[in-house]
Amino acid sequence: MYKLNGVKLPIAAMKEHMKLLYNGKTYNISRGTLLSELFKRENLDIPMVCAGMGRCGKCKVRFVSGAPRATSADNSFLSEDEIKSGWRLACRAVITEDAEIETDLSTAKEDKAFNIKEESREDKCEDLSSGNFVAAIDIGTTTIAAAIISPKDGNDIIKKAVTMNHQRSYGADVISRIKAANEGNADELRRLVTDDLKGLLKNVALKEVVIAGNTTMLHLLVGDSCEGLGISPYKPVRLSYPEMSFSEVLGVTFEEKDIYDETECRLMPGISAFVGADIVSGMYALDFYKIPEGKTYMLIDLGTNGEMAVADSEKITVCSTAAGPVFEGGGISCGMAGVSGAIEHIKIDKEKKTADYRTIENTEPIGICGSGVLELVSELRRCDIVDETGLLVDEYFEEGFILYKDEKKTISFSQNDIRALQLAKAAIRSGIDTLLSEHGITSADVDKVYIAGGFSEHLDIDMIKTLKMLPEEFLNKNITECVGNTSLKGCIMAIGDCDYQKKITDIAARSSEISLAGTDTFGESFISAMNL
Repeated sequence: MYKLNGVKLPIAAMKEHMKLLYNGKTYNISRGTLLSELFKRENLDIPMVCAGMGRCGKCKVRFVSGAPRATSADNSFLSEDEIKSGWRLACRAVITEDAEIETDLSTAKEDKAFNIKEESREDKCEDLSSGNFVAAIDIGTTTIAAAIISPKDGNDIIKKAVTMNHQRSYGADVISRIKAANEGNADELRRLVTDDLKGLLKNVALKEVVIAGNTTMLHLLVGDSCEGLGISPYKPVRLSYPEMSFSEVLGVTFEEKDIYDETECRLMPGISAFVGADIVSGMYALDFYKIPEGKTYMLIDLGTNGEMAVADSEKITVCSTAAGPVFEGGGISCGMAGVSGAIEHIKIDKEKKTADYRTIENTEPIGICGSGVLELVSELRRCDIVDETGLLVDEYFEEGFILYKDEKKTISFSQNDIRALQLAKAAIRSGIDTLLSEHGITSADVDKVYIAGGFSEHLDIDMIKTLKMLPEEFLNKNITECVGNTSLKGCIMAIGDCDYQKKITDIAARSSEISLAGTDTFGESFISAMNL
């Protein structure tokens, strides 16, 4: 016996190149290669929330033949029956012989549902190749959203499109992406996001593009080094950008002919390494540059980075908190993005302990999106199926609470899923409390609260009261409003706004960032906020 990548192999197994069959196509793969490396090399998308560290269990594949030995990670995330049936985690599966694989059905369905989802105005059938249009783009860590605008029609939205950010194969959060970029994958990460943009804007000739995103996403987009983002004191290469052609942003070389050579591109400015252009764009969209005297507004972006801002007529205080991908369905065993088939609303019968649910577009359930995750845990607590510490009662501790089950799949919520939600919820609540304290006010002093993020469009504030993620004063619907993707809305507003630069500059100049970890109260607040 000898070892290859930690796996013991017989001496006879000396064949250097294996054949792997997937989706009717045969791939050559070197013996001893991780299956996830093949997926990256061939641009075969598969979610790796934990950046391939074997910690999330999302990259499930089934070996029809040639299954490698199960690893400790497989044993942690897969049942005994699944392992016997050939299921493995792609990030831990070392290919040692010819094999045939298939991906998890729910993952395949989610990818299909999210393969550039488009909405177009039926009454606007203009020629999108005319070059008379402008694009607004929000590059999120999880998803990328675009809107095609017709300036001559008063900034009418002609078309909207959204796609998964395919950088997810390098991890679900910015820390994973920064690490990957600094380990030699920066060019590949740039290619992935520019390919996503080209896919969203296919067949649309544009005269201008406005883009927002967090600081890491914009660094990766334009090819700036992420080295300074990965180590203290976390210094970005730049936070503002000159106007450039969209071809430059996409990395098109001088020798290449490109339809975007004459397309102007504006990138929104950021505030710091972890408070980016997306929150600035959101504040601009919500008129934070002209808050009335005596009023205080708060913006909470329920995304991977948990950016938030509290503002009055004189100053703006901002922070980010590592909420992780839970609000976008990541890091949850049956979690998914908010696309067709995602369970978005849940109500549990307290006596029968059964759940009624609604999926996006009322289709067969595939998994649970962010709003569904929040509502489910809130309902589990209301019905005493979990206690205040987040512990499931004995009846559900082993298998979790089952929402849907047929002969092909089970959609359930496990103890680990609850813990993941508790961590995300605690990050948001402790961030809110600490930010308000540093601004010199309490939650009772806030006049208006905006809940942003793409998934907030599906969120029912009344349904998550039990979670205590928001202060009681915020749960009054008269002051709290779910406003969707404010980053994209800010990009749309910037089109044709002659005072855009002045307003954005004012927001950035009045903003001061606090480091939550550097405050005296954050740690204690976080621990307290873990309870349900």
